[in-house]
Amino acid sequence: MMFRIFERTRGAVVSWGRSGKHGFPRLTDFSTVAGADTSNNDRNGPLIGQDDIPKLVIFDKNGTLTDFNAKWSPWIQNTTMRIRDMTGLDVSGKVYDQLGFCDLTQKTKPGLLLAEATVTEIKHHLIDILQKEGMNEEEAAWTVEQIWEEVDSERLVKLDDLVTLFRILTEEGIKIAVATRESRTSALQAMKNLGLRQYISAMVCGDDVNTKARPSGHNIKLICQMLNINPQDTVLIGDTANDMIMGRNAGAGAVVGVLSGIGTIEDLKPIANNTVNSVMEVLPLILPEAKFRECVERHGLVAKKKEAHLPGRKKSLVIFDKDGTLICFHSMWRPWIMKLSKRLENATGLKLADTVFERLGFSKETDKFLPGVVAEGTQTDVQNELFKILEENGISHEEARSTVQRVWDGCEVQDSESLKSVGDVLPTFKKLKQYGIRIAVCTSDSRQGTMETLDKLGLMEYVDALVCGDDARSETKPSPQNAYTICDALNVDPSDTVMVGDTLADIGMGRSANLGATVAVLTGVCGPEELADADHVVPSAIHVLPIVLPDDHHNLGNVDTSTNLSVPQTRSYSTCHQSSPKLLIARNSRYHQCNQPIRRQYSTNSLSKKYDYVIVGAGSAGCVLANRLTEDQSKNVLLLEAGPKDYWWNWKIHMPAALMYNLCNDNYNWFYHTVPQKNVDNRVMYQPRGRVWGGSSSLNAMVYIRGHALDYDRWESEGARGWSYANCLPYFKKSQTHELGENDYRGGSGPLQVSRGKTGHPLHKAFIEAGVQAGYPYTEDMNGFCQEGMGEMDMTIHKGRRWNTSQAYLRPALSRPNLDTETKAFTTRVLFSDDKATGVEYEQNGELKRIEANEVILSGGAINSPQLLMLSGIGNADELKALDIPVQTHLPGVGENLQDHLDLYIQQKCVKPITLYTAQWKFPHNMVKIGLQWLATRTGWGATAHLESGGLIRSRPGIAHPDIQYHFLPSVVLDHGRTSGNCHAYQVHASQMRQTSIGNIKLKSKNPKDHPLIDPNYLATEIDIWELRQSVKLSREILAQKAFDEYRGEEISPGPSVVTDDEIDAWVRQATDTAYHPSCTCKMGSTDDPMTVVDNQGRVLGIDGLRVVDSSIMPSVVSGNLNGPTVMIAEKIADAIRGRDPLPPSDAAVWKPETLETQR
Repeated sequence: MMFRIFERTRGAVVSWGRSGKHGFPRLTDFSTVAGADTSNNDRNGPLIGQDDIPKLVIFDKNGTLTDFNAKWSPWIQNTTMRIRDMTGLDVSGKVYDQLGFCDLTQKTKPGLLLAEATVTEIKHHLIDILQKEGMNEEEAAWTVEQIWEEVDSERLVKLDDLVTLFRILTEEGIKIAVATRESRTSALQAMKNLGLRQYISAMVCGDDVNTKARPSGHNIKLICQMLNINPQDTVLIGDTANDMIMGRNAGAGAVVGVLSGIGTIEDLKPIANNTVNSVMEVLPLILPEAKFRECVERHGLVAKKKEAHLPGRKKSLVIFDKDGTLICFHSMWRPWIMKLSKRLENATGLKLADTVFERLGFSKETDKFLPGVVAEGTQTDVQNELFKILEENGISHEEARSTVQRVWDGCEVQDSESLKSVGDVLPTFKKLKQYGIRIAVCTSDSRQGTMETLDKLGLMEYVDALVCGDDARSETKPSPQNAYTICDALNVDPSDTVMVGDTLADIGMGRSANLGATVAVLTGVCGPEELADADHVVPSAIHVLPIVLPDDHHNLGNVDTSTNLSVPQTRSYSTCHQSSPKLLIARNSRYHQCNQPIRRQYSTNSLSKKYDYVIVGAGSAGCVLANRLTEDQSKNVLLLEAGPKDYWWNWKIHMPAALMYNLCNDNYNWFYHTVPQKNVDNRVMYQPRGRVWGGSSSLNAMVYIRGHALDYDRWESEGARGWSYANCLPYFKKSQTHELGENDYRGGSGPLQVSRGKTGHPLHKAFIEAGVQAGYPYTEDMNGFCQEGMGEMDMTIHKGRRWNTSQAYLRPALSRPNLDTETKAFTTRVLFSDDKATGVEYEQNGELKRIEANEVILSGGAINSPQLLMLSGIGNADELKALDIPVQTHLPGVGENLQDHLDLYIQQKCVKPITLYTAQWKFPHNMVKIGLQWLATRTGWGATAHLESGGLIRSRPGIAHPDIQYHFLPSVVLDHGRTSGNCHAYQVHASQMRQTSIGNIKLKSKNPKDHPLIDPNYLATEIDIWELRQSVKLSREILAQKAFDEYRGEEISPGPSVVTDDEIDAWVRQATDTAYHPSCTCKMGSTDDPMTVVDNQGRVLGIDGLRVVDSSIMPSVVSGNLNGPTVMIAEKIADAIRGRDPLPPSDAAVWKPETLETQR
C-alpha cells in the first residue's frame, strides 16, 4: 500500500484510497507560492515503496502540538508591560503590529514575526522599535535583555492526545523529530512537561548553531542528516504557510497543514498535500488502512469529525455585554458593595451605608442594583461618586481621595461563589458557533478579570474578540467606538451585527454604531420600560437565538427561545419607571436622576437633547466652566473636546518630568506652526496647543505665575471694566489650594493644587543666590506681595503628579448627572437663528452632528476660538466674503491683537556632574530608575518639571514692573525638547513679557480642518529687539556671579564669540522661540473700541447666546505664565454666567520699587 497523503475537505476525510499517480495530489499552482523552491520536488516520482510508511515525521511545535495563542498571547502582553514599566514607553501598539498580534482577538496573525521568527529575530525587532522611540542601539539592546523572559512553560495547552499519537508512531517504527523556533531550553522543558521527550529522536531549535529561519528547508535537511533518513521518506506537519514551504524546500515526501494553530485553510491548502483539523488526524493518512484500524481498536481511538457550520444564519456577529447579560450582576456586586460601605464607615467613623447604596444605585428593599453608576460606569465613575459623598460629609478633597483609594484597594469585586451565569449562556454560545456566528464581549471591567471570569464559566474558548474597560482604545458606552473596533477586527459589517446588553448604555452603543439590531435582556438592572428603546426586549441571552438563527432552528432543551417580550420595529422614545422617581438612568455615559422622559441621543446626524450650555474645548478654561456651571443642578452642560481624554495610564501626561513627550506629539496637540516670520530670519516657528482633556495644561511646564497686579489694572484701563487686580485676585484665590496655606494672596480651598519644588537641587539655590548677588531682591512669593526678584516658583504639581485642569475641575464633576462630555468631537461652526447662537455643528467618527443649546461658550484658546468664530461668519466681513463664508456679524477684531512671549535659552557647561544630563536615554538605567520610582511612589526626579526657581526683573529704568521673566533649569534642551544636551550643563530661560509687536490669525480657507494662518509678527519693533538683547546681557551678568563659580564652565549658547549688539541680535533671530503664551485674539474691551470682540462678561458683541472664555479675551498679555490667569478668567465669568455677584474686591497691598530711576 502506498504512503498516502490525500486531499481532504476541512474537518472530514474524503477517501481512504489513493490519489494521483503515486498517491500524491498534484498542486499545479505550487510554483507560484512565494519563497518556495520547487526544483528539488519531483512530484511525479515514487517517494516510498508501494506498501511502506514514512520513516520520519517532523512536527512543528507551537500551533501544531501546543496551543500557540494560549502560550504566546500572555507572553507578548507581559513583554510590552515590562518595557513600559522599565522605560516608561508604551510601545504595545507598535510591538503588536510589528510582531503580528491582535490584542482584540488575543490571537497571533499568520505569516508575521510572532508566528514565524526566532527568538533572536524577535529581539532584534524589539530593539528596532525602541531605537525609533529615541534610544540608541546599545540602550535598546540592554533594555530588551533586561525585560526578556522565556515563554512560561506552565501555560502549555496540548492540542490533542499527543502521548498516544507519539506512542503509535514509535510502535510503527516511525521516528519523530521536532523543529521549532523556540530556544532549546524552553523546547526541551515543554517536551518534558508534555511527556513526549522519550519519543523524540531529534530536535532543531531556534538558538541552535547552524540553523536557518523558515521558510528555508535547511533545518529539515539537518534533521534528516542526523537520523540518516532521506527527506522524501519524511512527512512535515505544521500550522503555517512557512512550515509548508519549509518542507517543500527540503524536498519532504509530504507536508500536512493542521488547522489547530494560526494558519487558515486559505493559507495552507494551496501549499500542503493535505490539511487536517488536529495532529491526531494524520494517522489515517500515513498508516496503511489495516494498521490504522488496528491502532483504533488497540488504543480505543475515536475519530473526530468536525461538524460543518449549519446554514441560514441571519447575522454574522453578536456582541455581548458581560455583567447583567452573561453574568448575574446582583450576586457578583452585592457582596462588593456591602464590604465597600462597611469599610468606608470604619475608615471615616460616619454612617454612610444608606447614602452609598442610594448614590451607587443599590436597593436594600430588593437587594438588587438599579441602573446607575455601578451598573453603567467605570471604576473612575464609581470612585468620583464616593469622593463626592465624603466631601459632602465634611471631609477634605485630598482626604476623601486617599480614603476612597485605601478602602477600594481592600475590596475584591468577585469570588467563585458570587460568580453565576444567567440565561443558559454556555448553550447559547455553543449554538451560535454551530451556525458560524462570531461572538464578542464588550465590558467596562478589566481585561484580566474578564478573561478569568469567562474562563471559569467555560465561555472563553468561544469568544472571538474582547474589548475591556482598561484597553487603551476602549471608550465608555454608549460611544460606538468599541463596536466599531470589534467589527473591524473581525471584518464584519456593523449592519450584520447584533448588540446584546442589559442597560441603556449597551443599547445606546449598538444604536450609535448603527448595528443591525439591539437586544435588551432582563437579567440585569433595567426593566422592560427602561429598555423599550431597544429593537428587542427578551428574558435572557438565550433568547437572542431566534433573532440571529434561521426560523427553523431547534430549541435548546426545555428553554423556549421563541419568547420575545417586545419586538418593536420602530425606535420610539421611552419613559422612566414611574415607581422609581430617583432611578438613575444612563445618558451619554453619565448618570441622571430620571424624572422626565429619556430622549434618544444616539442619532447618526444630530443629538435631540437641548442643553443649557455647550462648551467647545475641554482645556484650561473649558474644564473650569464645566465644573462651575454644573454646580447648578438645574442646568445641563455638554463639553466638547476635539482630542482624547487624559487617561490615567498616560504617564507622558501625568509625570511632570515627561512634559516634553507630548509637547511634540500630535496625538495630544494641534501641532500648529506660524507663517514665516520676516523679522526672525524668515523662520516658520512651532506653536503647540493642547488637544486633550486639560488642553495646554496637559502639555505645559506647570509653572504657575499669575502676572503683575499692574497687568490687571492695565486691563481695566484698556476697557475691561471690573477686571482690575483687586477684582481678579479673589478669583485667583478661589481657584487655588496652595500647599503653603492660605493668606491674602494664596487660596486654601480651591480645586487647583499649587506647590513648590522638592528636589533641593544645588543649582536652583545657586541661581537664586546669583540673582541676589547681582542686586535683585529675593521674593518669597512671585504671586504675592512682591513679584519682582528671584525665588522659588509655584507649580501646578500635586503629590508628584501634573495637576491639570482636567484633574482639578473636570474629573471631580464627571459624576454629576447634568454634565455630558464628548471626545474626538471636532467643532466646525456655531449655529445661529438670526442674531442668536442656537448650538454647534461638530464632526465625530466621520459624521457631522448638531447640538442645540441656550448658550454656546467657546473655550478653544487663542488660536481655535477666533478660527471658529470666523468659520461661523463672525469677523472681518471683507475677509470672510473673500473666502465665501456668509457673514453673521462684522467684528474686525476677531483674530487680531495676537500677543505672545518670546523666549531665549542662555546655556552654560557645568563642571560638576550634578545636572539632569544623566537623566536621558543615553543612560537607560537612570531613566528606568527614575520612571520606576515615580510609578511606585510619585517621588524623585520624575515628580517635578525641574523649573523650580526663577525670577522677574525690569530690563531698564523707568518701567513700573518686571518685563523679563526667568525660568532656571539644571539641564539643557533645545527645539521644544526634541534635542537634548551632550554634556553636563544648565540654562536660564529669559522671556520678554510685554512685547509691542502685535500679530494676527487669519483663515487659510473655509475648511475647518485647515490650520489657520498664524502670524505673531515677532520682533517687528525696535524696543522688542532691544529687550531681548538686554535680556541676554542681564542673564550673562547673573550667571557670572560668585554663586556659580564652583559650577561654571564654558558658555554654550550664545557662546563666547557672540559679544557685540549685532552679534547678539543675529543670535536672537536664530535662537528665539515661543514661550507658548499666545493670547488676546478675541479682545475684551469697551464697545467703542473697534478691536473689541467680547464685553467684560465674555459675550460676543452683536450676538446673543455666544461667549468666548479663554486666554483669547485678554486685552493684553500679562507678565507671567498664562495657565493661572486663564483659570481665573473662567472662574470669574462662570459667576457672571450664573448671575452671581462678583466676589468682593481685595485690598491686598502690592510692592512698588522705591524709585524708577534705576533698573534694580
